[in-house]
Amino acid sequence: MIELMVVVVIITLFAAIGLRLTTSVLRSNQIINQSRLFKSTFAIAKARAIEHSAPVRVTVGNDRSILVVWDTSRTGLFPAGQESLILGFDVTTGNPSPYRNVVLSPEINDLPHYTGIAGLTVEEFPNNEFIILPDGRILSGTPLQTTSGTFFLASDSFAIDGRPEYQAAVHITAKGEVKMAFRDGHSGGEWNWIE
Repeated sequence: MIELMVVVVIITLFAAIGLRLTTSVLRSNQIINQSRLFKSTFAIAKARAIEHSAPVRVTVGNDRSILVVWDTSRTGLFPAGQESLILGFDVTTGNPSPYRNVVLSPEINDLPHYTGIAGLTVEEFPNNEFIILPDGRILSGTPLQTTSGTFFLASDSFAIDGRPEYQAAVHITAKGEVKMAFRDGHSGGEWNWIE
């Protein structure tokens, strides 16, 4: 009977460890996949700007939504009634956001520049919004100017020290290229540019 109890305890221990590891892998894959979803959304927005020969505005909401519209007036001012929905969360119809278990995180200042050149900063877009011109350039801010920016994502689960379990950054260059970085919050590890 004692031997049977020891075997049951050992099996339970291995099952608990396996479950924890599996959950951790699933969560890390989830935030990487959500980052790739952001990346593909921006690629679609850029393609539409070129296709329509018109500016496209991308807005990322704190409610995990993304709204992509193109300016049918082609002025870059996006006047009311002159915007056409391309994709994303449409507040008028209440369509749910495809982004799950991921939250926009406040600016993370310790993200190194993807080129590895010291002194170059990686910052958020003002108001989590930018405009893509038909030539692929990215404009943001007030007044609008060519710029790059980063969206920081975090899993809604936390590591022991209170930091997000996993963090990701989707960086968009002024030329419209997309770079992605990832960090494991358990180890307090370094950022790794993965794409």
